[in-house]
Amino acid sequence: MNKEINRSKAKELIAETILNESNCNLTELKNNFPYYDYIDEINKHIINGDFKELTKQNLSRIKKEELFEIEFDLIFRPIYKLYFIDSFNHVINEYLQMKLQEFGIEMQVIGEVEPTGQCPCCLYYSNEYGEDGAWDICMVCFWEDGGDAPNHMTLQEAQQNFKRYGAISKAALEFIDVEGKLKYKKGR
Repeated sequence: MNKEINRSKAKELIAETILNESNCNLTELKNNFPYYDYIDEINKHIINGDFKELTKQNLSRIKKEELFEIEFDLIFRPIYKLYFIDSFNHVINEYLQMKLQEFGIEMQVIGEVEPTGQCPCCLYYSNEYGEDGAWDICMVCFWEDGGDAPNHMTLQEAQQNFKRYGAISKAALEFIDVEGKLKYKKGR
């Protein structure tokens, strides 16, 4: 593997490849896309005239800030691409390399991982850093940063359950990222 690619370019290439795949499963985007997280970007594109073919219904919903009512539309492709790029924040370079290899691209990913907070339960670096990570939910174990109360158990109970089940509880298994342990650096 001789060729190198920096993290940001690797994330962009992976996101573009995902969106270009003919068998790309858009169900996640159709059912669960968090338009509210990207409203500033959407509005920039509207102001720049990039979304001229946006349906009147979606435009009205955006103007009224009815963000949960926005319907899936491929016109939002640049926003969906940004979403996929963002989904690769905090992952280790080796995971990005693995994703590139899945698409037949052999490149070494270089660059530093974005500042990342460590989950106190599973010890993976999977959360936003510092105050930005307050109340984050770890996608490796499903521990919510914020102490015992939001998790309805002590940290020690959650740590024991993580060793036993791979999540803070059996019920939490359906919510964790199945590739989480591959994506993030494990701490001590």
